[in-house]
Amino acid sequence: MVLGGSQGELVAAVNALTARWAAACSGESSTVLAGAGVWPLLAYLASAADGPGREELERAVGVDVAGAARAAGEVLAILDGSPAVRAALGLWTGRGLPLRPSWTAALPEHLRGELTGVPEDDRAALDAWAADRTGGLIRALPVSVTGDTRLVLAGALTVRTAWRHPFLDEGPSPPPVRGPAGGSRCCAVPPGRPDGSGSPEPRPGR
Repeated sequence: MVLGGSQGELVAAVNALTARWAAACSGESSTVLAGAGVWPLLAYLASAADGPGREELERAVGVDVAGAARAAGEVLAILDGSPAVRAALGLWTGRGLPLRPSWTAALPEHLRGELTGVPEDDRAALDAWAADRTGGLIRALPVSVTGDTRLVLAGALTVRTAWRHPFLDEGPSPPPVRGPAGGSRCCAVPPGRPDGSGSPEPRPGR
C-alpha cells in the first residue's frame, strides 16, 4: 500500500488498477479501458469514505487513504501535463445537500459545481463542461438529470494520437509497437480504409 507515493509509484498504482480490469475481461470481444480515467475520482472518494467502503476503495486505488486526496491531485497533474491527454473530473451537488467540509476542502475548486434543479439548465452545463474539458471529443455526458438529482460524479479521459502501424481488419495483426513510454500500442484501421493507407483520425479514449 502506497502512502502518498512518488510519481512513479502513483503511475504504478494507476496501471495496477487497469491491469486488474484487463485481467477480468473475457477476451470474447474487443475492449478498451484505462484505469487513469477513474482512478483520481476513486482516490478522492477513498479520502472521505469510512467502513467497508473505505477499505474497498483503498484496495482499488492502492494508496493509503491518508494521502489519497493529494495523490488524486498529483495524478490529474500528470495527465494534464501530457499534450495528447485530456482528463476531466467533476462533482456537482444539489443545493442543500450536506457534504463533509473536511472533504470538500481537499477538492480543487474547479472540480466542484452546483445543480440548479432545472434539468434543462443542468444538462446544458454538464455537456458544456464535458466538451470543454475534452477538447470537444466528448460533447455530452451520458447521464440523465432530473429535478430530483442530488449528486453527479463524472470522469472522462481522451487521447489524441496517431498510430505508427495500423493493421488490417483481416489477417494476423503485427506485433505491438513499443511506445516512447514503454507501453505497447496498436490501432484498427478506420472505416473506409481497408488497405490500411493514410493516418487514422484521432479517437477519444475511455
